[in-house]
Amino acid sequence: MKNDFEIKLLMLKMHLKEAKDIKYSEKCDNNLIYIFNNYTEYRNYFLKNGFNNFDIDFDMIESCKIKTTKTGKVIAYKHLCDKQIKKYNSIRSNIPKKLVLLKSK
Repeated sequence: MKNDFEIKLLMLKMHLKEAKDIKYSEKCDNNLIYIFNNYTEYRNYFLKNGFNNFDIDFDMIESCKIKTTKTGKVIAYKHLCDKQIKKYNSIRSNIPKKLVLLKSK
C-alpha cells in the first residue's frame, strides 16, 4: 500500500511499523499499525472478525484509531483493534445462544 508523506512522518515520529497483512491475530507487537483506505474499510474489519452491525460502538472503534489523514486513510493500532475483537468474541461466546438470537432479530 502506498503511503503518503503524512503517514510516513507519523510512523517515523512514533516508531511505528505497518502490519504486512490486515489480518486478525491474538498476539502482536505494540508498534504495529493497520492503514485502512477509508473509514468504511476500517469498520468492515471489525464486522469481518465477528462484530455484528448493531454491536459496533463508535467510541470503541475510535479508541483504536490513531488518526485519519487528510486523504481519508485511517491509521489504527493493530494490537488495540485485535484486543477489542478478542474481548468482544469472548464476551459474545459466553452469552447463551437464545439471548444472541433474540438480540439479532
